[in-house]
Amino acid sequence: MSNFFTILKKELIDIIRDRKTLAFTILLPILIYPILFQIMSVTMQSSEEDAKKEINVVINGDKDSELGKVLTSQENIKEQNYDEPKKALKDGKLQLIINIPDNVDEEIEKGNSINLEILIDDQSEKSTIAESMVESIVNSYSNSIVENRLSKLNVNSEILNPINIETKSGINESGTDNSDANKILGMLPALIVIMLLSPTMGLAADLGAGEKERGTFEPLLSTSVNRNSILWGKITTISIISVIALLLSMVSLFVSFKGFVNSATEGLGESINLNIDIITILFIILFCVFIIIFISTLQVVISISARSTKEANTYLSGLIVPIMILAFIPMYMDVKNISMLFLNIPIINSICVMKEVMIGIYNTTHILIVLAWHIFYVVLALIIAKVLFSREELIFRS
Repeated sequence: MSNFFTILKKELIDIIRDRKTLAFTILLPILIYPILFQIMSVTMQSSEEDAKKEINVVINGDKDSELGKVLTSQENIKEQNYDEPKKALKDGKLQLIINIPDNVDEEIEKGNSINLEILIDDQSEKSTIAESMVESIVNSYSNSIVENRLSKLNVNSEILNPINIETKSGINESGTDNSDANKILGMLPALIVIMLLSPTMGLAADLGAGEKERGTFEPLLSTSVNRNSILWGKITTISIISVIALLLSMVSLFVSFKGFVNSATEGLGESINLNIDIITILFIILFCVFIIIFISTLQVVISISARSTKEANTYLSGLIVPIMILAFIPMYMDVKNISMLFLNIPIINSICVMKEVMIGIYNTTHILIVLAWHIFYVVLALIIAKVLFSREELIFRS
């Protein structure tokens, strides 16, 4: 045990001495989330404001109709003329092409309905925002026509709305419908897991392949310290640094994510509650610690097996891809209807349970299943690491 602590102390001191690596490992993840979500928030707001400020359209058909005048009278709707309007729409010069049928006023006066065609660029967010605004204007004009028709018949327009639907949340006291905001909240566990991957990649590459390049790995193996102590010491070092980075990054992530969600849902009249209690936080940390040990073990094994730091970084980068894929799968999964199948798949099961506890669901069966799998993953990874670390041909392959 004393040998283990000796290796652990050695590795931690080496990491602490390397201020640049330590800064990128711990400080960068803390800073990246506020910057990331601030950029996302500003970009979303800018796109919406830009779309509302000016809508460039081509209006075909009966422009002189009342409907045409309603549209062109809007300050932010700018009528344009293009020989090839569809090409201009595709190139982003236009947001909409509006085709008004002929004899609109006559048809409306007769009490008939008309079909208004609006062509959009479904690859452009500005175009889709513009379409929703124009649709709102047209609906308002259409309602005024209906009211005029009914008033001529001395009929109250309320006759068309015998039932008004009012949707409220039945699971919180305020009754506010947070469905759209909660969809965004589903991203959070996946982000937490993803941020466990990158902080220690550089450190892991240095602990094994880096020591080989510096010529200090063979002397370390030739000491009286047994190989198990060396292996466990390196894995524990990476795990400790990862846990520290996790705790600090989670604070940054929760704070910046809350600001982003509130900004994104402000226009929807929604709010989201991220006042997660201590029990939820402890559960999230518990599952993350198991994932950290598992990933740290794989990283150390890959690093020790690599011939060089460059090769180690290549293999470690490849490790990120399958984990990221697994992390994204349950991102928008219905948290209250999780299939038992997903509770048996690595990474996915962790995110599913984290999503449950974040909304206050503590399903004992689900938690125990996932914990059992986590223990199995960790034990299996440690056994494989021990076996591989004992093979000279793997460690010193050329």
